[in-house]
Amino acid sequence: MPIDPRFLARLRAHGSLPLAVLSIGVFAFISFNPARHPVSAAPAEVARLLPQLDSSNGLPLPFQPQEAVPSALITPQALADMPDTPPPATPVVVERSEQLAQLFDNHNYSLKAVVGGRLPVPAIAVMRMPSDLAKLADTDKRKRLFVKTLLPVMLQTNEEIEADRQHLIKLKAQIAAGETIGDWDQSWLEALAQRYGVEDDNHDELLLRVDVIPPALAIAQAVTESGWGTSMPARTGNALFGQYHVSSASNKGAVVGAHVPGSFQMRAFGSIVDAVAAYAQNLNTHFAYRKFRLQRAEMRNKSALIDGYVLAGTLLAYSERGQDYIDFLRLIMRTESLRPLDEARLQR
Repeated sequence: MPIDPRFLARLRAHGSLPLAVLSIGVFAFISFNPARHPVSAAPAEVARLLPQLDSSNGLPLPFQPQEAVPSALITPQALADMPDTPPPATPVVVERSEQLAQLFDNHNYSLKAVVGGRLPVPAIAVMRMPSDLAKLADTDKRKRLFVKTLLPVMLQTNEEIEADRQHLIKLKAQIAAGETIGDWDQSWLEALAQRYGVEDDNHDELLLRVDVIPPALAIAQAVTESGWGTSMPARTGNALFGQYHVSSASNKGAVVGAHVPGSFQMRAFGSIVDAVAAYAQNLNTHFAYRKFRLQRAEMRNKSALIDGYVLAGTLLAYSERGQDYIDFLRLIMRTESLRPLDEARLQR
């Protein structure tokens, strides 16, 4: 049976996942619902742009490449050559908003302290928002909990993408120098290309796609697409980014609301982690966001910070609201002081 090389890399670097990590989340959960921004949030109107997906070819999630490498290729040398995969974040499930606030307090997690990378963000992956968050009288507290929940998940996703990117850069340089890469690396490269929808030998295009998403932009879009988490898709299916796909008989549990085969419906996710991973994959692969990827690459070439505020201007296709949607994203980033979060880093 094929063995997922990323799984082996994680075992090599970090040991088997402790049982304590798996048992961290002991609370029941559903979804959360913080206060709305004063400006009404509009649902994403991207059905006409998205490819027709079902459960058999849906967006891949972290550490789950569509093509695993045959176990025969997992040699000691292959293990040594694997990407330096980051350790997984600690999964947590909470029932009440006060439990979530207490969890963050126990880790000394403050947004003011982590801006600009001054202090690291605890590597905590909250699976779902607590069901009672909308009932908090303190609107600012609800918003802070929303941002503090999404930030480490986005940073974790970015670390995983960056690990792939660095290994890709290494292999690309070896190939350009005329060196022969090993069988494992060749299989890894082919699996990565398939996951990002690129021809195997188009390494320049692949590098354009395998890159991080600015946290400020991701959080602003989650705020906009879910109305700070108050929308029904956000409450019932962790659908924070307004992603649609075609409903089919085989993916009944992957949509929000009544199941109507053959129709575009809001895509549901098993956790916030899954939703963030699919959102990043969407921006990194869909043809509608090529301008986003090109401008991000230009920022990379200039050795500048990948600025989510600037990149928001490339997302005209994300909503039928067009420029109004972009203006709203930037309003969120300004009024909620999200831009400095692009420099935040995880605690390791």
